[in-house]
Amino acid sequence: EPPGERPPDKRPPATEEEKPLWRRIGKWVLIAALGWILLSFLAFAISAQIQKGKLADGITDELDGNPFLAEELLAASAECREIPATLRDALMVRVEALPEPSRAILKVAAAAGRRVSYPLLTEVCGLDDGQLDEALRDAVSSNVLVQDADDYSFRHALVREAVALDMLPGERTRLHAELAEALTANPSLGDGRTGTSVAEVAHHWWEARRLPEALSSYVAASSAAEDVYAF
Repeated sequence: EPPGERPPDKRPPATEEEKPLWRRIGKWVLIAALGWILLSFLAFAISAQIQKGKLADGITDELDGNPFLAEELLAASAECREIPATLRDALMVRVEALPEPSRAILKVAAAAGRRVSYPLLTEVCGLDDGQLDEALRDAVSSNVLVQDADDYSFRHALVREAVALDMLPGERTRLHAELAEALTANPSLGDGRTGTSVAEVAHHWWEARRLPEALSSYVAASSAAEDVYAF
């Protein structure tokens, strides 16, 4: 026979009894995201040190009902204060496969928070409309971002946190400063509600280490909140 070629497999096909058990009785099942109660039970099963309520207060929103992420986080740290390096690397695989413009957009989106508007991305990213649309299309088609009308958000909150942690300190500070400046110049780029927009600006000034601006913004946010709830 020619070198490098394998002879044809002349064995008869496996009978039903000879097939592995999982091939005989297994089937694909689509599992919905776990709710708070099931995640709490999972937390107790993994670690008896997790107190009731801590899961909801700390990481329920970030888990998006994913039991694998819950197990990884809880096994790594009972406090669940930061993503373990191994889990962070796994979360970043899909992000790192994206083109550079898409990765740049994800950094802005991660610094912006849970949701970011298209106009705010346009203002901060420095890309023209065509480049921005292509970069967003890549991020959405790769299931990293999801679109809701004019807003974008990460499909999984933990991916957003992983992207934020992957940034250099100076890079993170610069992005928060640019977001604060953009929202200060045009509050409509943010949430749209006066109190929330001012609070967003205060948060970004704080993360940018611009303490005078952060203090004045927090005072303004407090006044806006009083106006909203005043009778």
